[in-house]
Amino acid sequence: MFAWLVLFLPAACVSGPVVTGADTRPGTTSIETGLSARLALSVDTPLGIRDWTAHTTIAADVTWSSGQQRVDGPVLGADHLHPGDVWTVRATTADQEVSQVLTVPEPPGGNLLVLLIDDVGIDHVGAYHAGTAPPPTPRMDALAAEGVRFTRAYASPVCSATRSLILTGRHARRTGVGWIVDTGDDRGEMPIASTTLPEALWSARGPAWSDAALGKWHLVGPAVADRLTHPNRSGFAHFAGIIGNPRYEAGWGYYHWWRVVDGAQSEVDGYLTTATVDDALEEIRTLPEPWFLYVAFTAAHTPLSVPPAELIGGTVPPDADEDALFDANVEALDTEIGRLLDQMPPEVRADTTIVLMGDNGTPSHAVDPPLDPTLAKHTVHEQGVRVPLIVTGPHVTRPGSVQPSLVHATDLFVLGAELAGVPLTGPDDDLALAADTDVHLDGHPLLPLIVDPDARGRDMVYAEAFFPNGPGPYNTNRRSLRDDRFALVRSGTEEQLFDLGEDPGLDEGPDLLPSLDQGVSAAHARLAARLDELEATLHFEGF
Repeated sequence: MFAWLVLFLPAACVSGPVVTGADTRPGTTSIETGLSARLALSVDTPLGIRDWTAHTTIAADVTWSSGQQRVDGPVLGADHLHPGDVWTVRATTADQEVSQVLTVPEPPGGNLLVLLIDDVGIDHVGAYHAGTAPPPTPRMDALAAEGVRFTRAYASPVCSATRSLILTGRHARRTGVGWIVDTGDDRGEMPIASTTLPEALWSARGPAWSDAALGKWHLVGPAVADRLTHPNRSGFAHFAGIIGNPRYEAGWGYYHWWRVVDGAQSEVDGYLTTATVDDALEEIRTLPEPWFLYVAFTAAHTPLSVPPAELIGGTVPPDADEDALFDANVEALDTEIGRLLDQMPPEVRADTTIVLMGDNGTPSHAVDPPLDPTLAKHTVHEQGVRVPLIVTGPHVTRPGSVQPSLVHATDLFVLGAELAGVPLTGPDDDLALAADTDVHLDGHPLLPLIVDPDARGRDMVYAEAFFPNGPGPYNTNRRSLRDDRFALVRSGTEEQLFDLGEDPGLDEGPDLLPSLDQGVSAAHARLAARLDELEATLHFEGF
């Protein structure tokens, strides 16, 4: 983005504006005009359809006008912004007036393809260099080479909760999806009252979006009525895949499973990962653009089977342990992701933002030494909640870049809104849907971090897990909060503090709380105060 400093001088001096500077804030155009050095006006216009905010160097009255519309005050809400509309912003004092004319741009646009991989932590994706013996993942590594690789992306430590984070943009405490939905009374579910991303796209200020969800849903428990239509009732026009995990029974699993298509269920044969890619390719072929395609793989979640020989480079013995089976299924998953990318029409892929993300860390049975399997999936330690996140597509400006910003699964909802031009109101750390300001979003803008890998986002990132699902009370209650250096882990009333270092790996090191020095004590106080605030303000809302 560019910015202009425009000084209006006497006509004898200059016949037009003089461009003299640029604003370096990502996703923002800052336009300054002034009749003298005393009054200048700048306007922040974030990417997507978001509030525009005017700033003046001295106290001034600010008004916005477009045709018969008039808005007083420095903020022009996103609900007023439509692509192509022309707005004049004017700042006035008793003796000065400056103004600027701005046109609302089209949303960034393009298709959005989300590839959610199951139980695959950064220690099992080669591009992250975080594991001692990761399986071959050349296609995921190639995505990182052509896109932006986020090194500090966080999710829930369990799969159902992360799926809800992505599709609602809201923390688990608000929706009640804090654990696996088919546990406890088997009635856990993402509330139908939630505004999901496909539903939010209905208000996009641009072309109409089409959508589909494929693969593993896992957002409704087996005891919930009408569970087979849950994906459709959650806003997706089409669903094809598996409602939960494959059955843990002889004769069932990755090769024989219950397939659900828009509420109709049938027994089918065929390798589940391959079937998910087949469905994705069919949707890409037939969906009108722009589209949002949510593809949630079952791999590499249990129950594990030996994958088809053509999807892996070696052989897997029939008596292979779960660790070897896990690696084989990750390799097969990588191969099928490659097939999906290779068979996308080139012109479609060129216009598609592709997001590959893990739903949680690696499960204990697949953790390789020296990592500690007791700190893996299900925990809010680094191994449990730090996940792969790679983004490629037309908005990537520096292929192969590494983005160390703290990001969160809820940010994917905001990314979809940014691309489509769904009106969002509020600052980066307090966004809401302009169409329904009661829908507070916990996600932060992600697109500016993709466009500019040198940009930085939030200063802290939160993770949580709790059981049972719903409003509470909770038998299991786990939270953690991280900044650029330290992580505070709170399980019930017990706390641990870890120094993650400037280039953090998955090994958190020793708990620092038994002996705090002055610097660490300040970090603990800062994180604990913020975590206390989150505990006091995050409550079950049921949507």
